[in-house]
Amino acid sequence: MVTPKSPMNLFDAMGEQPFISVTELFSRLELALKQSFNSSIWIKGEISNNVTEKNGHCYFELSDHDSTSNSSPNINCVIWSSSYSRIKNQLNLSKLSIAKGTVIKVNGNVKYYPSRSQIQFQIIDLDVAGLIGDMALARLKLMEQLGKEGLLNKNKQIPIPVVPLKVALVGSPGTQGFLDFMTQINTSKFNFKIREYPVPVQGPETPLKISAVLSRVDINENDIVVIVRGGGSQNDLAAFNTEIIARAAASCSIPVFTGIGHTEDMSVVDEVASRYFITPTECGQQIVNMVQRFYDDLHEKFNMIFTFVNFQITDNTAKLEKFTDRINIEGTKIVDSSNTSVELRRHKLQDGGRGVIVDAESKLMALRNYLIGSSIGVTVEANRELRARSGILSLHAHNLIESNNRELRNSISSLLVGQNAAFKSKTQMLNLKRSNLLAYDPKAILKRGYAVVRSEAKHVVKSVNELDRGNTIYTEFDDGIVSSKITEIDMF
Repeated sequence: MVTPKSPMNLFDAMGEQPFISVTELFSRLELALKQSFNSSIWIKGEISNNVTEKNGHCYFELSDHDSTSNSSPNINCVIWSSSYSRIKNQLNLSKLSIAKGTVIKVNGNVKYYPSRSQIQFQIIDLDVAGLIGDMALARLKLMEQLGKEGLLNKNKQIPIPVVPLKVALVGSPGTQGFLDFMTQINTSKFNFKIREYPVPVQGPETPLKISAVLSRVDINENDIVVIVRGGGSQNDLAAFNTEIIARAAASCSIPVFTGIGHTEDMSVVDEVASRYFITPTECGQQIVNMVQRFYDDLHEKFNMIFTFVNFQITDNTAKLEKFTDRINIEGTKIVDSSNTSVELRRHKLQDGGRGVIVDAESKLMALRNYLIGSSIGVTVEANRELRARSGILSLHAHNLIESNNRELRNSISSLLVGQNAAFKSKTQMLNLKRSNLLAYDPKAILKRGYAVVRSEAKHVVKSVNELDRGNTIYTEFDDGIVSSKITEIDMF
């Protein structure tokens, strides 16, 4: 075996500066690496580029996650398929993944490739439990800090609008979570106003993009803001556990709803949101249900008011008809009674006047007969006196008759004037009441442009709930009746 010469011996032999070949240089470097890293080692670092999978292998670079230097070194890493299938299965069982920005602890061997002048770290294992622990610890510390500052319940204290129709939708258009939410909104019967704010929902840009949307001045032009994402591993959802998103959601000026697809632990943004839901689908359903409850309540109150008004109209119409009939009957009685009373008093006065005259004439004739019978042989003076008294008596009787006639005429005139005035007053009052009643007459209501709808059985229709498509209805106007067949019913 030939022993290599030392550099000093080589220099002495050639009388020149010592040198080695490039191959010798790399051989010594490889030997030094093997001697320094003669077994697998654990290293900790942050994935500094995008993770690439190819032919079952996994490639990425690691750098110091806590380095403040812009020239922090990176080392190429590979997980061969023989190890990656096992590691990936462990990550999936823990609902984790590795991506740019993830800090990991890995075990492996240092490999040197002289042909490429490259050092590579070949990973054979990954500390999955440690990865979970680091994320959980960071989340716990953030929750404690937010609690101290009163931010965990700040957004929950903002009143949620009764009818949240204006929705600010924060998510990635085209993703399954985004589409699931919009499906619930689009299939509802309500006129939602959706304002989309496109953002990435995974990766290092996610926290800054989402927090910028939540902090926009015009965000309060909406009723609520909704953040959606279609699920993923804990690592995929890591952005929603960051402080910047949590603070932006807690301090948002309107209620924040989250529909981030997860079935286990809540993210920090879920904790500070006004309301959170497990999936975007459930989030959309609940928002639609809120509007539906308001609509149902409003419709129920409308039906109650409509039923009450119809009852009042029907009841008052019946009362009006009874009152009209009563007024007609009483008015007729008053008129008939007044006419009868006038006639009776008129006949009574006339009969009384005739009786006075007849009585006076009878007395006069009796007196004359008495005087004639008793005055036989009476002197001329007696005759004169008799004639004088007869004249006086005749004049007195005439005056008495005239006086009685005048009194009779005055009484009749006064009676007629009083009765006419009473009759006229009663007639005017009756006409006034009749005019007022006619204003509430159903026929008068029809003349003002209203109509009555009757069913095929001629019953008055009070609600569209009494009708079905294909039914025939009859609409009664002031000047006729129109029959119609129902082809469409719109509910208010």
